[in-house]
Amino acid sequence: MYARVNRSPLGAVSGMSTAMPVRRQRTADWLGFDGVIDNTFDAIAATDDLTEAPAIVAGVAVELSRLVSDLNYWARDDVGLIVPGDEYIHHVRIQPQRRDPLVLEHLRVSFATQAAMPQLLTSQLLGRQMLGTMTSRLAATTTVVDLLRDAATTYRLLARVLSTLAIHRAMVAHRSHRGFSTSSELADLLAIDFRFPANQARSLAERVVLEWTESGGEASTLTSEFIDEVALREVGREVGIEPEMLAKCLSPKRFIERRDAPGGPAPAAVTAQLDRATFSVNHDRGWWRERVEMLAAARGRLDARCRDLVADPAGALSREVRE
Repeated sequence: MYARVNRSPLGAVSGMSTAMPVRRQRTADWLGFDGVIDNTFDAIAATDDLTEAPAIVAGVAVELSRLVSDLNYWARDDVGLIVPGDEYIHHVRIQPQRRDPLVLEHLRVSFATQAAMPQLLTSQLLGRQMLGTMTSRLAATTTVVDLLRDAATTYRLLARVLSTLAIHRAMVAHRSHRGFSTSSELADLLAIDFRFPANQARSLAERVVLEWTESGGEASTLTSEFIDEVALREVGREVGIEPEMLAKCLSPKRFIERRDAPGGPAPAAVTAQLDRATFSVNHDRGWWRERVEMLAAARGRLDARCRDLVADPAGALSREVRE
């Protein structure tokens, strides 16, 4: 997007260009643009640049708001899987037992506002005449600038909150072993090792989990005998899973380790993902630094040109004509 919008509209005048010998590309170079907007009418009439940037911000806001929603749930007192840093916890004096992570709610509201911003921009620009007054465009431009500034502030706050999170690993592990988050592995075991048809294996695993849970059981206490009982009733034969095999099958640690395909949760796969993401982030940071340096260099050239004009107007103009 940057390459498309970093184009200079200067020299378009009222949209019909000018008969004056303007040097649009020269001006664009002094101001740090990558080039000029080719069509002078487009240079003053188009507003697609004002709607595209908020759409990108909104897309990011939707995904981050979902992350914040999960964090807010995991941080609830009755869940208690994570705790943000104490500086982001709201303490209620009249209820000292409460430790509300209000920063997460603040982030959720911020992201919700950013996600709604494209609709506001569309409303401001909708029906604007191609060569109308600048009032609506200036209002939209101000909205976009404020949105980008607010988004950057929100990202930095989220990064600080994430850096302070304390994860109750023991509690996470305990609940993983109690729940049936690995029940799909039981279905795979029935289908692959015991040759049940895939649909039948999934149905049998679902029935086992449902009935065992309704009886008050947990994944860590599921028995081979109970599986045989359900299988005999549902499909007419027992399975005969060894207790050691069943425990290994339902182990959350093994479940994760087996998901080692690209993009999976296995440690090696996650490490590879992080390596790729780090490379991408470093590439983007390098590009950003390069752009900052190019803009600073353009500013330096412009300042030097201004000083030259002030010191020797006639000579500076003469040199400009020769160039």
